[in-house]
Amino acid sequence: MAARNIVAPIDFARRMKIHWETVLGNTSANSLEQLWQVTARTFNEAIITSDQRWRVLEPATGTGKTQGLIVYSAMMAELNAVCGLSNRTGILVVVRTIAQADEIVVSINELAGRPVAIARHSDNKVVVERCGDRDVLVITHSAYQRAVEAIYRNQQGKWEEFVMWEGGRRCLTIIDEAIANIIEHYQVTAQDISNVLAVIDQPTRLRHNAAVQAVESLKGKLEFLEFERPDEQQGLLWRDPNGSEIEWTDNHFLAELIDEVTRLPLDMMVLRKDSPLDRQRLADQYSTTLRSCESILTKWAYYQRSGDWDTINNSELLIPVELPGPVVLDATASHNMLWELLGERVDRPLLPSKARNYRNVRLHVAYAIGLGKGSMKEKGGARVARVIKELEKSCKEKSVLVCLHQLLEPKALTLDPKFSRYAVAHWGAIDGKNDWQDYDTAVILGLHYRGDLWAVGTFIALQGLPEDEWFASPSWKGYDNVRKVMEQKQVTVSVIQAINRIRCRKVINAEGDCPPADVYIILPGNRQGASILQDITAEMPGIEVVQWAFELDGDAVQVRLADGYDALISYMAHRPSGEASMKSIRSELGWCSSKMKELGRLLRDSGHRITAMLAEMGVTFRHNGKMGRGANGWLVKA
Repeated sequence: MAARNIVAPIDFARRMKIHWETVLGNTSANSLEQLWQVTARTFNEAIITSDQRWRVLEPATGTGKTQGLIVYSAMMAELNAVCGLSNRTGILVVVRTIAQADEIVVSINELAGRPVAIARHSDNKVVVERCGDRDVLVITHSAYQRAVEAIYRNQQGKWEEFVMWEGGRRCLTIIDEAIANIIEHYQVTAQDISNVLAVIDQPTRLRHNAAVQAVESLKGKLEFLEFERPDEQQGLLWRDPNGSEIEWTDNHFLAELIDEVTRLPLDMMVLRKDSPLDRQRLADQYSTTLRSCESILTKWAYYQRSGDWDTINNSELLIPVELPGPVVLDATASHNMLWELLGERVDRPLLPSKARNYRNVRLHVAYAIGLGKGSMKEKGGARVARVIKELEKSCKEKSVLVCLHQLLEPKALTLDPKFSRYAVAHWGAIDGKNDWQDYDTAVILGLHYRGDLWAVGTFIALQGLPEDEWFASPSWKGYDNVRKVMEQKQVTVSVIQAINRIRCRKVINAEGDCPPADVYIILPGNRQGASILQDITAEMPGIEVVQWAFELDGDAVQVRLADGYDALISYMAHRPSGEASMKSIRSELGWCSSKMKELGRLLRDSGHRITAMLAEMGVTFRHNGKMGRGANGWLVKA
């Protein structure tokens, strides 16, 4: 086999130094240049060995992680241009979002001086042939996940289109930030299954008799646990299909049943109306339920009662055997338990220390209880106002980014604080973004807990099924309770990601300093809060921790309200399909009657900007036609 092209580490470091200083206007340092050489060596090892081991690099935020993959890709394209096909190295790049994919492609092509990279995603559905003649293909995390799922389900997918090009199989995969959905979690309730069974008629049942009976038996298991064992909160139901006492094996599949159900006119059958958007929504929902049933029936099953719901759960690791030379660039890898749990399948090269210094960042810490999604849903509106009111005392000249739970984003957007600039983002849609890189203040309000069920599923997907005793006493290696540690580490990762969206990510001198920045965070006043704080200070060396004398809960306060309708756009964007009455919108957003009357007027104007933005989300306005007290309206999301 012909030797594949690699980029000499010293040449890469030199090119990065020029790019870093001349193009980006940053300051270089010996520690950065050493880090860049390690990055190139790691990419090269992945190309040369082709061993499918996961190589995880942990360059600190602001040290050229993404810029490095851009420069390396452009340099590789230059080498490919002057050699034969058998020596060319193709690269697959996997990033979080469509916008990031497009930005990276533009940057690579500008550096290379010609179109050597191409993005493939839902907004740019290029033909396979165009991807095949480009040195670099950039896709999103979600595209990667869908392609791998197809492999695991023996279905036709796009994997080969991603990894093959005119030079053969791409030899290097660069994954920018850990793929959040590298583990697929499956969950069903009895109601989920009932909804699917309700649309399966007798002819369909006869054509897929074994599959339907297996799904019905799974529903029966859930109902038995719900009504016959109400005190059981969680536990392993079976380790393999033989233990389920359901006539099903790991050689069975529900693909044909899924295909038939999703082609039904579900909008008419379930909702009694003709609605293509509802038809697709229901098809996706029923497909998810049946795919979850399939995974549970063919593997192990774990039961958990969560609130009012009894669930059966399962998970699997989505790593294809033939993933070409994966290298992950993960700024928070040391706190991401994924890599520790993958064990010997992961290499983590040592990086030069002291590339960053956060002595110009002040971390203001207050303490409270009830910072998870449930408590924030109940108390969040008042808490957001109290935090904003408090910060108005000291941050009037500041650019402030607030990160909170998605359900609170609309409420936060109704406010118009006395800051220089004000932005709101939510957990799950903030990691890796550069939108606020020149903001000087970050506020972390509420914590992104994944929960015990996530920890169980993740552990089993990565380590395999443990002994029965583990479920009551989940020790692993040196951890007495690895599930608690996993939950805490995941919170740490999300917090550090959020903090580093503002300008503390920038390097301004050879010592690795950043511009002055402030971070306000509220942590639980217990051991978990102390562990999170310890992790933050370890990840951000030199950061100054100061006490924030602030009470999260107390008397209600008033904050100036915003004039616009960004809150409504956010509220409807994150709502499920269905109706939202104007009364409920007023209650949720806290708008006054005059604001609601103004909203009603503009919603009747089909040419208004807000109406057009809502229409793009499939939201329409309906009114009962009455005037005065009897008048009522609804926003309907398809």
